[in-house]
Amino acid sequence: MNALIEENIAALHQAIGLLPLLDEAKYRQKLPACFNASVGGHIRHNVDHYLSFLVGFAKAQIDYETRERDARLENERDYAIAVLEQITAKLRLLATDDKPVQVRMENTADTSADAWGSSTARRELQFLLSHTIHHYALVAVSCRLLGIEPSSDFGVAPSTLRYRKSLNLKVA
Repeated sequence: MNALIEENIAALHQAIGLLPLLDEAKYRQKLPACFNASVGGHIRHNVDHYLSFLVGFAKAQIDYETRERDARLENERDYAIAVLEQITAKLRLLATDDKPVQVRMENTADTSADAWGSSTARRELQFLLSHTIHHYALVAVSCRLLGIEPSSDFGVAPSTLRYRKSLNLKVA
């Protein structure tokens, strides 16, 4: 599970590296071409999920539905960077043994009690990584529309990056 924790930390560090390239106005600018979302909105959404995981990990009950949705994360770039740094520090302190957890994530309009399901900490870290990369791909498009060019690996899945690297090694 250590490698998976490190992959999540590396993904969060991508945002920590990107966000200083945007001023506050661009960070919170809603883009009609991107469903009227902002870079800050995507970052807040990802942070919400990591915070839900960290709170729930301790009690083995992760509730992605009762996220805080802190507006400061959407609107204040430096605050978002600070929270991302706090999350990476907390991830480093996680126990490396996998453990069973209950997870609540409602995917339908019906909010019934059976929204809770069985999972593991490892599976939830895999979800968080995939979810984060998905939103980063949208952040990358948003940044390009704002005239900011993210790194070529921003918003690209770790498996894709490894595959690209293997192709380069085979050609050399």
